[in-house]
Amino acid sequence: PKLLRSCEKARLWQESVYLMEQNEEFDSAVNCMIEHPESAWEDARFLDCITKVRNQELFYKAAAFYLTYAPLKLNKLLSTLSKKIDHARVVQLMRKSDNLPLIMPYLK
Repeated sequence: PKLLRSCEKARLWQESVYLMEQNEEFDSAVNCMIEHPESAWEDARFLDCITKVRNQELFYKAAAFYLTYAPLKLNKLLSTLSKKIDHARVVQLMRKSDNLPLIMPYLK
């Protein structure tokens, strides 16, 4: 934890995410990547961590994040989470943002 806090103070987000992963703090790792995508987000690492989070609300926060930050990879995220998420809620989220056509491959 001391090393992690030092990394956060120094704004070393990628290193912080790595340490969170090693400590099995997947919720924190996902939140860090969402909050600091320019330096901490890596698609493969994110997809690995999101499947291990405890807080299911992060699934929908992740979908909104991908919609903004990496919309072309949104279907891959949704497919990865397909057994864990409420599909109606995802559709509602996409309808609300007027992006339902973007997730048609996931819906099929």
